[in-house]
Amino acid sequence: MSPIFQPTAFLGVYDVARVYDSSSVAFFEAAGITDSALKDAVDDLVVDLKNNSLWNKMRCIYPFVTDKSTSSGSLVQFKFNLVNTSSFSGGGSSSFVNGESDTQDKSGFKSKASTSTYMKTGLVPSTVAGGGTQPYHISMYTNATGSEPNNVIDCGANVTTNQTNLYLGRTYAGVPGTVWAPRGGVEIVATNQSVYKGHFVARTDYSASGEYRHRIARDGTEITGSNGSTTYGCGTVELYIGANNANGSANDRATKRYQFFSFGSSLTNAETTTFSTIVNDFQTAVDTIYSTNRKA
Repeated sequence: MSPIFQPTAFLGVYDVARVYDSSSVAFFEAAGITDSALKDAVDDLVVDLKNNSLWNKMRCIYPFVTDKSTSSGSLVQFKFNLVNTSSFSGGGSSSFVNGESDTQDKSGFKSKASTSTYMKTGLVPSTVAGGGTQPYHISMYTNATGSEPNNVIDCGANVTTNQTNLYLGRTYAGVPGTVWAPRGGVEIVATNQSVYKGHFVARTDYSASGEYRHRIARDGTEITGSNGSTTYGCGTVELYIGANNANGSANDRATKRYQFFSFGSSLTNAETTTFSTIVNDFQTAVDTIYSTNRKA
C-alpha cells in the first residue's frame, strides 16, 4: 500500500464539555442561569464545599448571583436555595419585599431601610436547627464599608424570649460593634470593629452540661466569643434578611448589599476558616466574570 494511503492517527485538541455536579445543575435549572462562566463559578463553590465536608452541614445557601440585567430578573434568581431549590426558595413564603425599588444586580442583593427592602426566607431557625438548643450557624457576606445606626439588624427572627439576630456593624453609644444574638437572653458583641465587610460566620453550640458556646468570625478569624447558659431558644418565626422579623413586622431594617447567606449546622474553627476561604474565592470568581466589586 502506498504510504499516502497508510492509516494514521489524528492528533488534535478537543473541547470536552464540563460535567457539573448534580446540585449545581438543579440550581441552574431552577434559577434559569445560562451564563457558562457563572455556572463554572457556582459549580466550583459546590464542589469545594463538598470536597471539604461542608456541604452536608448546609441547609440553606443564597449565593445571590445572577446573569440577568434587570432588578426583577435578578430577584428571580436570588431567591433560590443552592442546597435544595425546593426549600426556602420562592413559591413558599420566600420573597423580596420592595426589592425592585432598588438596584438589584450582579453585585448582590441590596436591602435598604428607606424603601423597606428586605428578604423573607421562609426559614424558621428553631425548626431548621432542630430545636431551640441545637447547634447552628449563620453566615453572611457583605461588601459594606461602614457602620450603621443602633439596632440595625442584618438578619433576625424574634418572638418574645426566642430570638436569632445578627448585626454586621452597628454603632451603640458611639461604639461600633458586630453583634450575635443566637438565643433569647444571649448577646455577644465584638466591639470597636473597624472592618464591617467580609464573610461573617456566627455560630452557637450546646453541651449536655447546659453550657452554650457562641463565636463570631470574620474571614476565618474569630473576633469574639463567650460561653454561657440560657433557658431561651432561637427564633421561632421566619428569618428576614436585611431586617428583623419581630413577630411578623419588619423592624430595624439595614441598608447593605449582600453577596452570600448560609444557615446550617455549627462549624469548628478549622471548618469556619476553610468555609470563608471558599466563599471569598467565589466572590473573586464572580468579580472576574462581571467586573463587579463583590469581594470585600
